[in-house]
Amino acid sequence: MSEEVFVFPQSYAQQRLWFMDQLAPGSLSYSMPLAFHIQGQLDLAALQYSFNSIISRHETLRTTFTILDERPVQVVSPEVKFSLEVTDLRDVAEGERAATARLMLEEAAREGFDLRRGPLVRARVWRVGEEEHMLLLAMHHIISDGWSMGVIMKELGEHYGAYVERREAQVRELEVQYADYTEWQREWLDGAVMEEQLEYWRQQLGRELPVMQLPADHPRPATQTFNGAYHSFWVSPELTKSLNALSQQTGGTLFMTLLAAFKTLLRYYTGQEDIVVGFPVANRNRSETADLIGCFANMLALRTDLSGDLSFIELIGRVREVTINAYAHQDLPFEKLVEELHPERIAGSNPLIQVVCVLLNTALEMIELSGLKFTSINLDLCTVKFDLELHLIETADGLICTIAYNTDLFEPATILRMANHFQYILEEIVRVPEQPLSHFSLLSASQRRSLRALGSGPARPLSPALPLHHLFHRQALLHPDLPALCSPSGSLSFAQLDARSTQLALFLLSRFSAPGVSTSTSARAYGSGRTPAPRLALCLAPGFDLVVALLAALKAGLPFLLLSPSARPARLAALLREAEADALLTLPPTNARLREALPSSLRVWSLDLLADELDALRGSEPPPVPASLHSPAYVRVVAGEDGAPTVVEISHAVALNRVQWLQQEFGLAEGEAVLCHAATTQPVEAVWQTLWPLLSGGRVALAGGDSPEEVVRVIGRERVAVAH
Repeated sequence: MSEEVFVFPQSYAQQRLWFMDQLAPGSLSYSMPLAFHIQGQLDLAALQYSFNSIISRHETLRTTFTILDERPVQVVSPEVKFSLEVTDLRDVAEGERAATARLMLEEAAREGFDLRRGPLVRARVWRVGEEEHMLLLAMHHIISDGWSMGVIMKELGEHYGAYVERREAQVRELEVQYADYTEWQREWLDGAVMEEQLEYWRQQLGRELPVMQLPADHPRPATQTFNGAYHSFWVSPELTKSLNALSQQTGGTLFMTLLAAFKTLLRYYTGQEDIVVGFPVANRNRSETADLIGCFANMLALRTDLSGDLSFIELIGRVREVTINAYAHQDLPFEKLVEELHPERIAGSNPLIQVVCVLLNTALEMIELSGLKFTSINLDLCTVKFDLELHLIETADGLICTIAYNTDLFEPATILRMANHFQYILEEIVRVPEQPLSHFSLLSASQRRSLRALGSGPARPLSPALPLHHLFHRQALLHPDLPALCSPSGSLSFAQLDARSTQLALFLLSRFSAPGVSTSTSARAYGSGRTPAPRLALCLAPGFDLVVALLAALKAGLPFLLLSPSARPARLAALLREAEADALLTLPPTNARLREALPSSLRVWSLDLLADELDALRGSEPPPVPASLHSPAYVRVVAGEDGAPTVVEISHAVALNRVQWLQQEFGLAEGEAVLCHAATTQPVEAVWQTLWPLLSGGRVALAGGDSPEEVVRVIGRERVAVAH
């Protein structure tokens, strides 16, 4: 690289991304990878030439970032020698090449960027066969955005075609570069223009701003995380056509209708009527910037008042007005808006916006290029920038909808339910758009019919109102030889399960009654309420050990907290602290992963080391621990109204109520099986999949893994009657 460089101020968006990178250098949160499977005779020299041509045209691809005179700047190099890295996998066994290339590609996509040193664009190719390749193109968001990815792919096609066809590339000469835009942006937004833009946003957002109170499954972490996952679903062409027709009738666009529907969903979930949703825009409203690669995208905060029990037609009108006005004032950088408004800061959350709605005009799924067919490869880097993101793409086959969510806040089942509710709302708004929002239902038509039918049949007697473990012991006495647990590795009868859980319960009681053992709090009711109730955490994979431990905790009168062994150690340690757990029961390798993160006061027992002590208790009677329906059976750590962690105790009565309802609705017969898989590490699912069959004389069919193939095998082998 030449010694001569050019220094320019950073744009407002670049300043924010630079600051975020200083907090977490090399983070993947703002990495923008594209991956393609290429079929055809790929000319690697032409591909190398094409990338070099694009980098020569666009200064931003030759830019790095640093601090100069105590201010963040972008440094543009006059040239960068770009090298296309090629890995030839033809020496690998033919049946393994594609999988090997995919693993290497995903590993490369997870490599971070050094903003100071660069380069901030890279491309790699894996040769799978004579006419089969995989391509990874990755850039940092500080030099690119979604629009830019389309620009670079368009130019790649033109330069590649020009090279192989021996002609000049037909690309428009760039009038400006991104650094020119940066200087213009700062000059243009100085003075009257900035004040006019700010005045609109002060009126729109200046009064007390709402904080989105989505009901999360887990407490919000103290620091913001970007751990994410995705759930995609499809809206049929027929429903999409009806939504487009409704949009035309109301004088809006499809996006406005979908945004109104999304805000209706958020109203139901939060109980709030003042809703702010972020909407990213390309911010390319000048012809000079249309063909530039760079970070132009801006975030608009779309605030809508949903009060007054308005109809959906009226809501579309409000959304349309807010959206049009926001478009007219989209030049104000979101970073300047946050700086001006000083919104309430919540630990672990974005300022001003927690939820966004993203409209994508097209997806780079298939590209034809000089005899080559590029097919997009979906890369899941498992990162999200907000609590919840709704991504929408309109296609000829309907709407593709994807919910991206923070996995530290939400469970997959919650997002699946949310996706279903969004679909129900879309169906309702095309059916009766004039009805008030309060009349919309989050139930499907079949669910509404089922609810109307409830209560119309004869009353059915409930089982005896006894603590959960007493009901299990009754079943063990009635059916000692019937199988209670079945798995690919064997089975346990009711009598065997009763005996094993009794042995473990006696061991636990002996440890908690040992001299010098104290509990986290003295106020918790234990048994009769005269002594403290220690809390026992269970971090065990679904299997015999988990069911034995769950029943043992109930028999010992120890409210249990179920933890997933697959969760990150830091997450598990935080849950243990919030729940004030006194002890942890686990198995290798979980205990090894957790050791450094665990609170020092926590007692840890590894089941694999207790065999001799448990064997010595063989044949013992169940422990005489007092318990009532009001005693706590288990505890959960959930997010409170303010987002802070809250510990909830679930009594035997509440759990029993759920078990009785399940038995009334599904009528599990003696010996019938209920499938149990990885979801059992969630307390509510443990009641559903484990306690219900055991307390009803049924049996639990344990999957050896959570893959679809294993689940199907277990369902067939054990003749499962109910699977959740």
